[in-house]
Amino acid sequence: LSQVMTQERVAGAAGGIALADTRHRPDAGVFLARYSAFLPQAGSSAGDRADLPGEATVYRRDLLMGYPDLVLRGFWEVRFHERLRAEGWSLRFLPAQLAEFTGRPGLVAFAQQRCKHATEYGSSRVRDWGEPPWRVLFRAPAVPAVLVGRIVWRCMENPWGRRALPWGLAPLVLYSLAWAIGEVLGAFRASARR
Repeated sequence: LSQVMTQERVAGAAGGIALADTRHRPDAGVFLARYSAFLPQAGSSAGDRADLPGEATVYRRDLLMGYPDLVLRGFWEVRFHERLRAEGWSLRFLPAQLAEFTGRPGLVAFAQQRCKHATEYGSSRVRDWGEPPWRVLFRAPAVPAVLVGRIVWRCMENPWGRRALPWGLAPLVLYSLAWAIGEVLGAFRASARR
């Protein structure tokens, strides 16, 4: 990673993430929900991405500290990535396995985290993008199906993903429902604040 970070205009880099133990259902579900877009890919070359997993990414600190308005709001990688890319910086994904996911909080704790993150996302859709809250509500029933479908599709094309699917699919559905609920809550909170 350090060699990649010295390249010109690279703000952050991360590698593929594999699941340590596929048999623990909540962990497999968390892995699918959070890291399915970053599965190791043998034989693939490094490339730029629009997004990387913040907790498994090496960043140039000087760049992140250059956004004091974002730093004060807490680290949410999505906001930093948007700003970095808008200023011409790239985020590099190295598809070889560089990290291993070994577990997170339990089923309920991660469902709550998903809901909380989605609340922020739903808020930003109304506050920053001008989307009406009724549209977020109208789309909410389709959100879990879209999220689960996208993740399953990704995993079917990757051996690490295929191993996690049988164990993680049930909790993944719960996490996707929590996300949909959070989006709606956030949208209506942002609307009420206006």
